[in-house]
Amino acid sequence: MIRDPNAQYAIEPGIAEAGAQQRAHEYSEPALAATFTGTALISIDCAVLKESFYKEISLEFVFSDDRSQIGISPVDITATTGVRAVSDGGVGDFCYSSGWMEIPLHVRAGKNGITLNLNFTLSTDLGDARGPFTSCGARLDTDGSVTLAGTAFDSVFGIGVNVLLIISGTVQPLP
Repeated sequence: MIRDPNAQYAIEPGIAEAGAQQRAHEYSEPALAATFTGTALISIDCAVLKESFYKEISLEFVFSDDRSQIGISPVDITATTGVRAVSDGGVGDFCYSSGWMEIPLHVRAGKNGITLNLNFTLSTDLGDARGPFTSCGARLDTDGSVTLAGTAFDSVFGIGVNVLLIISGTVQPLP
Protein backbone atom coordinates (compact mmCIF):
# COMPACT_ATOMS: atom_id res chain seq x y z
CA MET A 1 0.00 0.00 0.00
CA ILE A 2 1.39 3.41 -0.92
CA ARG A 3 0.71 5.68 2.02
CA ASP A 4 1.45 9.36 2.24
CA PRO A 5 2.59 9.97 5.83
CA ASN A 6 0.89 13.40 5.81
CA ALA A 7 -2.52 12.12 4.67
CA GLN A 8 -5.25 9.79 5.88
CA TYR A 9 -5.72 7.84 2.67
CA ALA A 10 -3.77 5.38 0.56
CA ILE A 11 -3.60 4.26 -3.04
CA GLU A 12 -4.84 0.69 -3.43
CA PRO A 13 -2.29 -2.16 -3.25
CA GLY A 14 -0.82 -3.33 -6.51
CA ILE A 15 -0.83 -0.01 -8.33
CA ALA A 16 2.91 0.47 -8.18
CA GLU A 17 3.58 -3.17 -9.07
CA ALA A 18 1.14 -3.14 -12.02
CA GLY A 19 2.66 0.05 -13.43
CA ALA A 20 6.18 -1.34 -13.09
CA GLN A 21 5.26 -4.62 -14.79
CA GLN A 22 3.49 -2.83 -17.63
CA ARG A 23 6.52 -0.75 -18.44
CA ALA A 24 9.38 -3.03 -17.47
CA HIS A 25 11.60 -1.54 -20.17
CA GLU A 26 10.35 2.04 -19.91
CA TYR A 27 11.15 4.83 -17.51
CA SER A 28 8.62 4.89 -14.67
CA GLU A 29 7.62 8.10 -12.90
CA PRO A 30 7.36 8.04 -9.09
CA ALA A 31 4.01 8.72 -7.42
CA LEU A 32 3.32 12.46 -7.42
CA ALA A 33 1.79 14.52 -4.62
CA ALA A 34 0.13 17.68 -5.90
CA THR A 35 -1.83 20.49 -4.26
CA PHE A 36 -5.34 21.42 -5.37
CA THR A 37 -6.43 24.97 -4.51
CA GLY A 38 -9.89 26.26 -5.33
CA THR A 39 -13.50 26.31 -4.19
CA ALA A 40 -16.16 23.79 -3.26
CA LEU A 41 -19.82 24.42 -4.03
CA ILE A 42 -22.42 22.42 -2.15
CA SER A 43 -26.09 22.78 -3.07
CA ILE A 44 -28.77 20.96 -1.07
CA ASP A 45 -32.32 20.68 -2.33
CA CYS A 46 -35.22 19.12 -0.44
CA ALA A 47 -38.62 20.12 0.89
CA VAL A 48 -37.26 21.27 4.27
CA LEU A 49 -33.80 22.57 3.34
CA LYS A 50 -32.64 24.49 0.28
CA GLU A 51 -29.14 25.81 0.66
CA SER A 52 -26.06 26.54 -1.46
CA PHE A 53 -22.65 27.73 -0.34
CA TYR A 54 -19.09 28.15 -1.61
CA LYS A 55 -16.00 27.51 0.48
CA GLU A 56 -12.32 27.96 -0.38
CA ILE A 57 -10.46 24.67 -0.02
CA SER A 58 -7.00 23.19 -0.37
CA LEU A 59 -6.60 19.43 -0.93
CA GLU A 60 -3.80 17.03 -1.64
CA PHE A 61 -4.01 14.87 -4.76
CA VAL A 62 -1.67 11.88 -5.16
CA PHE A 63 -1.20 10.52 -8.68
CA SER A 64 -0.02 6.89 -8.89
CA ASP A 65 3.36 6.16 -10.44
CA ASP A 66 1.78 5.04 -13.72
CA ARG A 67 -0.62 8.03 -13.61
CA SER A 68 -3.70 5.79 -13.87
CA GLN A 69 -5.12 6.49 -10.39
CA ILE A 70 -5.60 9.51 -8.20
CA GLY A 71 -6.04 9.78 -4.45
CA ILE A 72 -7.77 12.76 -2.86
CA SER A 73 -7.16 13.84 0.73
CA PRO A 74 -9.92 14.15 3.32
CA VAL A 75 -12.07 17.26 3.09
CA ASP A 76 -13.95 19.15 5.80
CA ILE A 77 -16.17 21.96 4.56
CA THR A 78 -18.11 24.03 7.08
CA ALA A 79 -20.39 26.86 5.99
CA THR A 80 -21.21 29.93 8.07
CA THR A 81 -24.84 28.72 7.98
CA GLY A 82 -23.94 25.64 10.06
CA VAL A 83 -23.91 23.03 7.30
CA ARG A 84 -20.86 20.77 7.56
CA ALA A 85 -19.66 18.22 4.97
CA VAL A 86 -16.85 15.78 5.80
CA SER A 87 -15.17 13.11 3.67
CA ASP A 88 -12.37 10.65 4.47
CA GLY A 89 -10.93 11.07 0.97
CA GLY A 90 -11.01 8.61 -1.89
CA VAL A 91 -9.16 6.86 -4.70
CA GLY A 92 -10.30 6.94 -8.30
CA ASP A 93 -9.23 6.70 -11.92
CA PHE A 94 -7.16 9.18 -13.92
CA CYS A 95 -6.25 9.35 -17.63
CA TYR A 96 -2.96 11.18 -18.08
CA SER A 97 -3.38 11.81 -21.81
CA SER A 98 -6.87 13.36 -21.61
CA GLY A 99 -7.03 14.82 -18.08
CA TRP A 100 -10.15 12.77 -17.25
CA MET A 101 -10.77 11.89 -13.59
CA GLU A 102 -13.46 9.95 -11.75
CA ILE A 103 -13.32 9.64 -7.96
CA PRO A 104 -15.92 7.93 -5.75
CA LEU A 105 -16.32 9.95 -2.56
CA HIS A 106 -18.48 9.25 0.50
CA VAL A 107 -19.51 12.46 2.24
CA ARG A 108 -21.30 12.90 5.55
CA ALA A 109 -23.18 16.20 5.64
CA GLY A 110 -25.32 17.60 8.36
CA LYS A 111 -27.03 20.50 10.04
CA ASN A 112 -29.04 20.77 13.26
CA GLY A 113 -28.71 17.06 14.11
CA ILE A 114 -29.75 15.82 10.66
CA THR A 115 -27.05 13.74 8.94
CA LEU A 116 -26.90 12.75 5.28
CA ASN A 117 -24.75 9.89 3.97
CA LEU A 118 -23.95 10.76 0.38
CA ASN A 119 -22.12 8.70 -2.22
CA PHE A 120 -20.78 10.93 -4.98
CA THR A 121 -18.89 9.98 -8.10
CA LEU A 122 -16.96 13.16 -8.78
CA SER A 123 -16.08 13.37 -12.46
CA THR A 124 -14.49 15.77 -14.91
CA ASP A 125 -17.22 14.84 -17.42
CA LEU A 126 -20.99 15.25 -17.51
CA GLY A 127 -22.31 13.31 -14.54
CA ASP A 128 -25.66 11.94 -13.44
CA ALA A 129 -28.56 14.31 -12.99
CA ARG A 130 -30.30 14.09 -9.62
CA GLY A 131 -33.31 16.23 -8.80
CA PRO A 132 -32.83 19.77 -10.09
CA PHE A 133 -29.06 19.32 -10.57
CA THR A 134 -26.89 18.35 -13.50
CA SER A 135 -23.21 17.99 -12.72
CA CYS A 136 -20.73 19.08 -15.34
CA GLY A 137 -17.00 18.90 -14.74
CA ALA A 138 -13.99 20.00 -16.78
CA ARG A 139 -10.92 17.87 -17.49
CA LEU A 140 -7.48 18.76 -16.15
CA ASP A 141 -5.90 21.08 -18.70
CA THR A 142 -2.33 22.20 -19.36
CA ASP A 143 -2.51 25.14 -16.93
CA GLY A 144 -3.70 22.85 -14.10
CA SER A 145 -7.38 23.91 -14.06
CA VAL A 146 -9.88 21.16 -13.25
CA THR A 147 -13.52 20.84 -12.15
CA LEU A 148 -14.83 17.69 -10.47
CA ALA A 149 -18.60 17.49 -10.06
CA GLY A 150 -21.16 14.97 -8.87
CA THR A 151 -24.67 14.59 -7.49
CA ALA A 152 -25.98 12.36 -4.71
CA PHE A 153 -29.28 11.45 -3.08
CA ASP A 154 -30.29 10.50 0.45
CA SER A 155 -33.54 10.34 2.37
CA VAL A 156 -34.23 11.84 5.80
CA PHE A 157 -37.50 11.04 7.58
CA GLY A 158 -38.93 9.90 4.24
CA ILE A 159 -38.00 13.15 2.50
CA GLY A 160 -35.70 12.92 -0.54
CA VAL A 161 -32.60 15.09 -0.48
CA ASN A 162 -30.60 15.90 -3.63
CA VAL A 163 -27.09 17.29 -3.25
CA LEU A 164 -24.65 18.74 -5.79
CA LEU A 165 -20.90 18.94 -5.06
CA ILE A 166 -18.54 20.83 -7.37
CA ILE A 167 -14.83 21.20 -6.66
CA SER A 168 -13.13 23.65 -9.03
CA GLY A 169 -9.60 25.02 -9.01
CA THR A 170 -5.99 24.41 -9.93
CA VAL A 171 -3.63 21.45 -9.43
CA GLN A 172 0.13 22.04 -9.07
CA PRO A 173 2.48 20.49 -9.99
CA LEU A 174 0.91 18.82 -12.99
CA PRO A 175 1.21 15.03 -13.35
